[in-house]
Amino acid sequence: MNTGLASSVMACALLPCFMVAPSAQAYSYSAEWSVYKPRTNTVEFTIKFREPPDFFTTDAAGRAVNEFQYHVWGDKSLPYPDYWDSVIRVEQSYLAQGMLVIRGTEGFHVPDSPVWGAVRGVVPYTLTGTVLTFSVPVPVVSDHGPLFDYNLLLVSYGDFVSQRAGQVSAVPEPGIAALMLGGLALLGWRKKALHGFPGNAALIFRKKKSESR
Repeated sequence: MNTGLASSVMACALLPCFMVAPSAQAYSYSAEWSVYKPRTNTVEFTIKFREPPDFFTTDAAGRAVNEFQYHVWGDKSLPYPDYWDSVIRVEQSYLAQGMLVIRGTEGFHVPDSPVWGAVRGVVPYTLTGTVLTFSVPVPVVSDHGPLFDYNLLLVSYGDFVSQRAGQVSAVPEPGIAALMLGGLALLGWRKKALHGFPGNAALIFRKKKSESR
């Protein structure tokens, strides 16, 4: 089965695919990304919403105005629901503590189970204006290494709003990146010094270099 299609079908199975009200349509983001941090063995997630989200206002059924879920892919060759490693969720009981919850997916092996599965971990999040960030230890979220694929789902009052496929990227830690950039800058300067000085300046540089040997 096509994994993208399967995920979309399961999104409709897990979240009622009714016509979304205008207020739900306004719930969207302009960017999202995730980065693996090898020094801490964590993945940092960032969502930049178009408007500040409201995770706390709920309806009579306890469904929040805005929620989101990350479905983390594991082995895509396995059948549903085993091809998912975990799901990162907004749940009111944890949200009140400033936490997001990461659950397993074994609950789907039980017919009509109201929950995903056991809690694998909880992590704090930061919401500053429209930007939400949080970091999750790799073993908590993935059984298949740090550079995993995922689907990000936005939900409003229990209704599916949108879905986006993403992948964790690997970038050097800031210190390593700074060393790399510094090394490249030094090489560039030396090349310019040897070949880029005008007229007698290049000759003087070469003469001084030979005298210092």
